Amino acid sequence: MLVSAGGTVAEQIHRHLPPEAFRVDQVDLPTARSHAARTTRPDAIVLDSTGIATDLVDRCRGIREAVGADDTTPLVTLLDSGAGREDRFGCLREGSWDVLTVPDGLGELPLKLSTFSRMKRELDFAQATSLLDPPTQIYNTRGLLLRAEEVVAVAARYNHPLSCVVLGPAEAEDAGLSDVDARRLTDIVISTVRQTCRNSDLVGRLGPSQFAVIAPETGPRAAWQMVRRILLETDRRLGRERISTGLFKAGYWSATNVQRVASRPVEILVNAVTALRSLDDEQEERIRLYTPEMNGSHAEVEVIS
Repeated sequence: MLVSAGGTVAEQIHRHLPPEAFRVDQVDLPTARSHAARTTRPDAIVLDSTGIATDLVDRCRGIREAVGADDTTPLVTLLDSGAGREDRFGCLREGSWDVLTVPDGLGELPLKLSTFSRMKRELDFAQATSLLDPPTQIYNTRGLLLRAEEVVAVAARYNHPLSCVVLGPAEAEDAGLSDVDARRLTDIVISTVRQTCRNSDLVGRLGPSQFAVIAPETGPRAAWQMVRRILLETDRRLGRERISTGLFKAGYWSATNVQRVASRPVEILVNAVTALRSLDDEQEERIRLYTPEMNGSHAEVEVIS
């Protein structure tokens, strides 16, 4: 993707990127955000900042978010040959993988983009097949379900109890927090869950604000007590951070004998999500046990990486 921040060398860039090797999607910086909403994420970003005397570093800051890309997306910034050392260093500090000057550096552009794009594809593959959620380093949905296969099999073999808890806002949509508060909320919840749960419990992230715990050797009463401890401690920490308390609720599935219910891990997880979704934001009730009478057709578990 070629993002023009008011630069003047778009035609030269197109001449150096052969169409048989590169598909160039050109947008202007002011319209980049709306453009990103209707296109796929780019393999690489070229930010044309030539012909601009001020705000060079500011234009690098936040460019990935503006086009719907993450920090793993290569960013190459183009500057005039007369750009100073501080401008180059500033762009690199703000996330540029490389800074090239025009016109001398344009010959290097296709070589660097080929290398960077190959690295990006390999990284995407590694993340897609990973069992961990990169920001939090706890299990993602795929990893949680894979590990749960082992836990459920052991519980079924020895007729042991098992519980699955899903924590999050009752509604699937974003809870209306700012990005900063959402990150702090995530950190608080994960820290609380890790301190409350045992080493044998499986902890995973199902979505931006939704987390799950699969607890072996845990029946309905013990699961309720665990959830209550997590919610109380989460509220205490959120209050200290001046974030709204009472935001999180919990749905859980539990069985005293897994062999009798013969549930698969994905069904167990969906049942817990269903219990969470059945809670009304207007209700004071914050913890609910799944029962077969609940309609689980609206609960979905997305395998995220």
